[in-house]
Amino acid sequence: MSSHPPDVTRPLDEQELDELEDYLNRESLPEDTMSLATLHGFLTAIVVGPSQTPPEHWLGRIWGDLEPEVALFVSEEEAGRITHLLFRLMNSIALELAERPAEFSPIHAAAEEDGEEIVLPEFWCEGFVRGTLVDRDSWQGLFDSREDALLVLPILAHAVERNEFESEVTGPTEVFWSDEGLELISQSTVALHAYWSPARSG
Repeated sequence: MSSHPPDVTRPLDEQELDELEDYLNRESLPEDTMSLATLHGFLTAIVVGPSQTPPEHWLGRIWGDLEPEVALFVSEEEAGRITHLLFRLMNSIALELAERPAEFSPIHAAAEEDGEEIVLPEFWCEGFVRGTLVDRDSWQGLFDSREDALLVLPILAHAVERNEFESEVTGPTEVFWSDEGLELISQSTVALHAYWSPARSG
């Protein structure tokens, strides 16, 4: 057996993502348990945010504000395995945004409509907003600034009902629901990562 520690920054492969998604979709888990897309958005917000938040402040929220316990798993072995996948997913997000930001891409949910697959960005964006609430006070300065808040607009556009968003935003909004709008979500994430970099470093 190798004595080397596991690579906690290695991105999850497709099989591991499926494994994590199957776990999150388990009917025995609390109803508010995040989907994979929501989880990815949630972890991304914590990564790009203004503080290095310890796991005990956010881990339980994955299951709906519950503290993670063995009861959420079929065994202690599974608890360790899923926790390992969660931290690898989070660390790989951090590494990609730090070293290859142009390659960053949210894990969006999808559905089939009229024989075509359509992207459903609202789940990832909802997760991102939930991630900002982990350290809401630190994020508040950005939301209170008319200029700085523009950085997060593409994400907020999909995280709330469209008519609610349009009632709060002046000017044209159609771009947010176009193919270009999906690209803006990634660009917004990269911009927020750079915006909060000095705060994280301090």
